[in-house]
Amino acid sequence: MKRILYSALALLAPAIALAYPVEVLFTSQGLDITIQDVQQDNSTVLHLTNHEVVAVRCEIEFDAGVETRRRSAIIEAGSGETMTHTPRREVVRMRVRVECVPLEDEGE
Repeated sequence: MKRILYSALALLAPAIALAYPVEVLFTSQGLDITIQDVQQDNSTVLHLTNHEVVAVRCEIEFDAGVETRRRSAIIEAGSGETMTHTPRREVVRMRVRVECVPLEDEGE
């Protein structure tokens, strides 16, 4: 009986460990960009869609506490980009900071 219980707990443990809240903090500067966050396995996946008529540069920071990763993407007008981060350590909460600016304003 104990063996069955431990086997069931061992199977459930990864599913429990993979579930963590994702908090998205978005600085848009008035841009029309939608962000959809999804968890797949042990990864945080962000899909950004640019609804503007100009391309934008987005800087994304995945912050899992002791582990931070940065990504950047240029998203053309009317298209989207998917950004993924798979943490190497156990995550309690994932904060994702997204900052987007129009590509033409970058040099100012």
